[in-house]
Amino acid sequence: MTASMMSSLVPGALARFQDDFAHALLAPAGRLVTTIPPEMAALAAQPAFAVYRNTVMKGCIDALQANYPAVTRLVGEEWLRAAAAIHVREALPADPTLLRYGTDFITIHPFPWVGFRVFTHSSDYLQFPIKINGAQ
Repeated sequence: MTASMMSSLVPGALARFQDDFAHALLAPAGRLVTTIPPEMAALAAQPAFAVYRNTVMKGCIDALQANYPAVTRLVGEEWLRAAAAIHVREALPADPTLLRYGTDFITIHPFPWVGFRVFTHSSDYLQFPIKINGAQ
């Protein structure tokens, strides 16, 4: 058995690899975190890893925009996507479906420079009576 095969049998090795992989994903391209092991730094330095990093980032930003449509309309798409990029770097999704990703988006980042408090959760939408053809 090689040393790398032996290390993969060590308890917790998979969890450490996944943690290191997540740290490498969050590091801006070209600036790897110095706390990841050299093996992960070598993996993250490959051009294909940059494609993977960008795909993950775009998917998370798209999910946040889809999960907060009213906020997108209030602050604009460009602003929301920039704020979402900040959030993604600090909080990767825990669920691969991304359906509930960003439930803490506004509570983690209150964004006071917007000038108003945006919704903290999709269930916080205000209910307005709507008249359709004169009926309520």
